[in-house]
Amino acid sequence: MVSPRRAAAIVMLSAVPVVAVLAQPPDTSAAAAAQVMRTPAAVSGAWTYRDRWDRTTAYPRHSVVRWSGDVWLAKRAIPRGVAPGTKGSGWSLLVTSGQRGPAGAPGVPGPAGPAGAAGATGPQGATGATGDKGDKGDPGVPGMDGVKGEQGEPGLQGAQGDPGPDGAKGDKGDPGIQGIQGIPGVAGDRVLAGNVDFIDPTETVGFLGLGGMGMLAPNAASVAAVMPYAGTLSGFSVHAQALAGVSVTLTVFKDGAATTVTCTVPSGGSACSSDGLETFAAGDALTVGVTKGNGGSAVRFLGFTAGYAPS
Repeated sequence: MVSPRRAAAIVMLSAVPVVAVLAQPPDTSAAAAAQVMRTPAAVSGAWTYRDRWDRTTAYPRHSVVRWSGDVWLAKRAIPRGVAPGTKGSGWSLLVTSGQRGPAGAPGVPGPAGPAGAAGATGPQGATGATGDKGDKGDPGVPGMDGVKGEQGEPGLQGAQGDPGPDGAKGDKGDPGIQGIQGIPGVAGDRVLAGNVDFIDPTETVGFLGLGGMGMLAPNAASVAAVMPYAGTLSGFSVHAQALAGVSVTLTVFKDGAATTVTCTVPSGGSACSSDGLETFAAGDALTVGVTKGNGGSAVRFLGFTAGYAPS
């Protein structure tokens, strides 16, 4: 790997020495390829930049391509389907990409939004109670007693009188008290996953975080994922391109210490799984350690998945 502090590297291709000035530090394979194409050999027409490597394309000598975050040069004619990094393929590594930098600081909060529209008119209040009955009128002046007449026949019953008028409408009632806010729901299960594109033959130990990576990290702290809530990890499984002459063991780490959740993909295999469980508290750091054994072969497209259920 080219050191980010190195200002220049002399690349020996065939019998012609070429000085390739590298960006400091490197950022992406496209930027690195653009820098390489400004070297004397590229400017003179000795090299031809052909963008990202394509398995359906045959590349003539001195072709420059991007692959897995790195920049490669064809030292001889390369047939279709032979990827950069394949042993004895004729590809030569020019520039390798650097590690991802730390996340930037959060931005300044934006201004407050405008006030919302007025709410809809509330429902009509209930009808008020009937008003009080009016006072009884004063009695009239008594008349003089008349002569008592004979008792007459009982008269017919009179018709029922009309209903009295409705009472005045009552005042509108006060709005009811707002209900208590409900309890927040429990967070659902989630799936944790991580992968690495390539493990160099000389690497035997490294670490994986959540998400995709171009290469292994040298320590757990640099790729640790802080768990946002307490839960249990289970169903740990590993997948990889079929291994040739090498085995790979993946182990879940909590706060930098290995747990019992681990499995090994044997030589010639492409997957393994673990029935182990591991509980995490909110704020615990999770990483996955990788140990490569049985020889110095490269490993490609290695990844893991696991379930995480909240406590």
